[in-house]
Amino acid sequence: MNEKRILSDFSLSHIFYGISAIFHPLLLVTFATMILLYSQNYVIAIRPESKWTIIFVIFLLTFCVPFLSVLIFYFSGNISDWRLTNKADRFFPFLFTTIFYAISAYFFTYKFPLGILPHISNFLWSVSTCLLLVTIITHYWQISAHGVGMGGLLGFFVGIQMMTPSQDWQFWIKMIVFLLGLVLTARLYLEAHTPNQVWFGAGLGFVVCFLGQVLFF
Repeated sequence: MNEKRILSDFSLSHIFYGISAIFHPLLLVTFATMILLYSQNYVIAIRPESKWTIIFVIFLLTFCVPFLSVLIFYFSGNISDWRLTNKADRFFPFLFTTIFYAISAYFFTYKFPLGILPHISNFLWSVSTCLLLVTIITHYWQISAHGVGMGGLLGFFVGIQMMTPSQDWQFWIKMIVFLLGLVLTARLYLEAHTPNQVWFGAGLGFVVCFLGQVLFF
């Protein structure tokens, strides 16, 4: 009986690690871009083949470069764990990611042709703000970055729904609420954070990204 329980817990841990990896905070801007570009309600004059180019650029700027920087910090001995499980390891990787996201937001706001991706620009600025706040807070308290990311994704689409109501956005909001609960459950099960850390993170992300969409679009 104990062996079955151990195996069950072992398998569940792997599932929750997988969920944490798939919905890593650095991937959420890419997911948001994919949803927007292929949503029926987001009509935009971009050829289908160009959409994947935009998605790849977003993925490169918001995931690959920040993740590579974490690996550089790790292999250079500046942090002890590339997964950033220790609060002490998070400050400089988070600070670098904040700066790079702000640069990416500037690029998509002022340098991208015709400024055709205003929602993504807004989201990048909002996420940059979230990262700055998380960087400051992490110096004192290990807030959940996964919570901030998923809460921010939800706030972003709730803001869009408020500005341009549609059933399509309602579907994605419901889906993100489900995924938010799943990701927070995973972080709690893995004992990566306390309930206060995940819920405060989700609330912070939601408020910043919701206001960023409603007030500045």
